Amino acid sequence: MKTVTTYTLRFDGLPALLNQYVGRHWSVGYDLKTRDKGIVAVAAYNAMIPRATGRRRVSVCLVVGPRKRTPDGDSVLKSLLDALVACGALKNDSKEWCELGAVTFARGKRTETVVTLEDIGDA
Repeated sequence: MKTVTTYTLRFDGLPALLNQYVGRHWSVGYDLKTRDKGIVAVAAYNAMIPRATGRRRVSVCLVVGPRKRTPDGDSVLKSLLDALVACGALKNDSKEWCELGAVTFARGKRTETVVTLEDIGDA
């Protein structure tokens, strides 16, 4: 039986939500996605996540602070997956290289994002 290697990265706040930049000036999306790329790159570096060499499963837990509304689960994925590809934690966000896991929600003292990456084999 093959063992599955799991990596976890966490960072404060939530990635850019789709409704924050779709339908707005292109620079709004560019700025938000650039911010997310930087945050995710630092979190991946601090978590010592190696560059992806094969297929990975991505699961996300959105911890929402007190009195905050929970966003749609799929609205955080676009910017987050693009940021994971940019820092090398994923080879690509296509179905050949990335399997989407669960998007879950939790309540906490502060808002944060917890991403779990699992190596599930070569494409």
